[in-house]
Amino acid sequence: MPSLRLRALNAILALIGLLAGGCWGNKALTYPPGLEPLENNLAPWPEGSEDDPWPEELELISGEGDLLWAHGRGYVHAPLADTWEALRDPEVDVDRRRVASWTVSYDVPQDYDYCYRIHVVVEDVITLEWDLDWHHGVVDGDLDEPEAVGVRFFKSEGSSLIDLQAGSIAAFSLDDETTAVEFIEQLDAPATTEEDLTQYLQDFFDSIVAFVHGQPLPEYPEE
Repeated sequence: MPSLRLRALNAILALIGLLAGGCWGNKALTYPPGLEPLENNLAPWPEGSEDDPWPEELELISGEGDLLWAHGRGYVHAPLADTWEALRDPEVDVDRRRVASWTVSYDVPQDYDYCYRIHVVVEDVITLEWDLDWHHGVVDGDLDEPEAVGVRFFKSEGSSLIDLQAGSIAAFSLDDETTAVEFIEQLDAPATTEEDLTQYLQDFFDSIVAFVHGQPLPEYPEE
């Protein structure tokens, strides 16, 4: 039978899953305009155990309506400051499984704590090029000791075939060695599937985990 502590923890995490994106636990968060989650995250949290209540795993769900969407929730076994450093590394951010080449520019409006633009090139039947702007900011705490951070990325310029690409990330400190992370991505583009979105978010998470543990980022064979 699960311990009282584990049952209480699971109850808290279940409550978190029902709360809107502007809350973490019982604490209301005020996101800087433009950094709030795109929508309510419907993904479950990874199921823990008494030995590991916050497993370093990612749970994903996806769907299709007017556009494709994917939600993810997971835990990273690293402090929030280290996890956020990983999130700010363009090499971690880029969909390296599909992008043929990319460049990054920091010469973009600095309305948030960190801003940059990634120009990506995808070579498939045709060559597509577009820009993804990334905005990062502290939601709770400060730059030296963040307790919660928000991230938004979105297509700002480029191929007209991509009507929309946008995502949000919310990351929260659970304790000195554990971060909870929520992902949302929305996409309206040809020849793209739900599997493509969930694969990108899984790759993104795996790259974050590799980064915080000082390991090489995953490599992907050419398709």
